[in-house]
Parts: sequence; structure tokens; C-alpha cells
Amino acid sequence: MPVEARVVSAALAGVAALAGALLLPFWPPGLVVALAAAAALTTVRFPRLGLAIALFVPVFPLGNVAAAAAAVYGALALGWLALSWRDPRAGLAFSAGPLLAPFGGLALLPLAVQPACGPIRHAAHAAVGVLTAATVAGLRADSLPVTGATVDELGIAASEQPAEVGAALMTVLVHNRDLVAVALVLAASSVLLPLVRRRGPRWIAALGVAQVAALLAAAPSSAWLSLVLGTCALCAALTLRPHFRMKMRLRTAR
Repeated sequence: MPVEARVVSAALAGVAALAGALLLPFWPPGLVVALAAAAALTTVRFPRLGLAIALFVPVFPLGNVAAAAAAVYGALALGWLALSWRDPRAGLAFSAGPLLAPFGGLALLPLAVQPACGPIRHAAHAAVGVLTAATVAGLRADSLPVTGATVDELGIAASEQPAEVGAALMTVLVHNRDLVAVALVLAASSVLLPLVRRRGPRWIAALGVAQVAALLAAAPSSAWLSLVLGTCALCAALTLRPHFRMKMRLRTAR
């Protein structure tokens, strides 16, 4: 694997571990830095272990709020680790979701998750990226991305059973169907993106139009301008990428 890819995956693991440690108060500042450094450095040589560290850093902070919440998250993290076992360096591609959301850039998520291998992982990373961005916003008491809705207190602090936590999360999803629909649209775009990229600008433009139409239909009350601009940036990046690659090859040849 190229050195650049190793560096990017290590940096992403460190950032993900840092964000997970700071999401809720629990870890001392020195240990937060140590966990982020451990995730990054371990990913360079042992990507599966680095991915596991980054995924499981939030377990103890969540357990400090509710043991049932930590159990639910731990089960989800184990499932994600299993899904990413053969593609560990791209196992945190979904974390582009909470990074893009504050800038209104969720429409770029299908491109951001392309380092993952295969259509199933592409779709999973895109959908989970949207839901992770919503989770981060909810924990910070911010409005949800795209829809601008707010989430009331879940009431899971006193929950002792994982089923209660799962029911609370399902209630949030039912009440925010627009966000779930956006996650499905971006998942579909992430699957189609490699196909249209090989077919050229016309197919890329068609994907962009279809993505905007589907997003606006899925979330009619959404921040439509950010979705349109983000999709335009996605199409521009796809169109210009071959030109940049050609320039880099010419410079390398010289």
C-alpha cells in the first residue's frame, strides 16, 4: 500500500479516537492524547488493531452515562469491526460524515467513502456516516444535519437494558425519516459513483442531477442549497480527477 494511504488512515484513526474520547467527559486529558496517538501509530503497522482502538474509545464514556448504552454501542462496534476486517485501513471512512456535516458538505460523502472496498462497504459507510453525523450533533445538543431538526433528551441515562436503548434510538429514527432517507440516497450514490466515474462527464452529471433530485425528494424541508452545492462539488471533483492524475504522472515522469 502506498505510504500516503498509510499516513491518511493513521491520521484518520487518530482523529476518530480523539473525537470519540472527547465526545463525552470521561478520559483525563493526558489519556485522551495517548489514546489518539496509540490509534494512529498502531494503524501504521497493525490497521485492524488501530481500527479497534478507535472504535472502542467511546465505550467507557458511554458506560459512564449508561451501561446499557455502552453495551449497545459495543455490539455495533464489534459488527463494524467484522465488516471492516478485510478492509481495515478504510474502516473509518464513515467518520467523514461528522467532519463534513458542520460545513454543509454531506452531499460529498459518496466520494469520501470511496477508499472502502466494494459496493456493500461503500453503501454502509455512506449511510453510517450520515447517522454518525446526526449522533454527534445530538450529543452536542445541536440541530441535526440536513434537516435541521432537534432531538429531545433520549432518557437513556437510567436505562439498564440494551433493549430500552435500542427502542429509544429507533424512536429517533422514526421521528426523523427524512434523515434516514438522505442516508439511503447517499448510500445509493456511493454505490453508483465508481460506475459513472468510468463512463465520463455526462454520466457524472446524470448522477449529480439524480442525487440532487433524490435528496430534495427525500428531505423537502432540508437545507437544499448545501445539498446542491455539495453535489456540484462532488461532480466537479469526479470530472477533474483524471486531469489531476495525468498532471501528477507527467511531473513524476520528468
